[in-house]
Amino acid sequence: LRCEREELMRSASRIAAAAAQYFIHKDCLAAAANSLTLAKSLRHRVWPDTDQQCRLVPGIGPVIAGRLLRSNLASIEQLCGASIQEIERAAMQKFPFGSRVKNELSKFPPKMDLSLQVADADTN
Repeated sequence: LRCEREELMRSASRIAAAAAQYFIHKDCLAAAANSLTLAKSLRHRVWPDTDQQCRLVPGIGPVIAGRLLRSNLASIEQLCGASIQEIERAAMQKFPFGSRVKNELSKFPPKMDLSLQVADADTN
């Protein structure tokens, strides 16, 4: 049953990615964005609005994510701000777990803020 579930998740992620390519080709950008979000969520097995962003970090599964959540270290930003010892204590893991988490976090892209400004289309 576990193998079948894994195959289903891989297939669903590929189907969502293919749908995104189709929607891009058809200039349906909202549908493409939703398909890409779905593909990413299926690949990582985490929804974008989850309270356990830490599950995106390799080596952190549902059990450790639950422990980190109870210690207020569930977001990527919170993990980046925590020390190695704080991560190990919250996750109830021994050294070098915190070092591995910090190493994986260093591979994440930097946090970016994006703001859009609507310009008047009238050029008179």
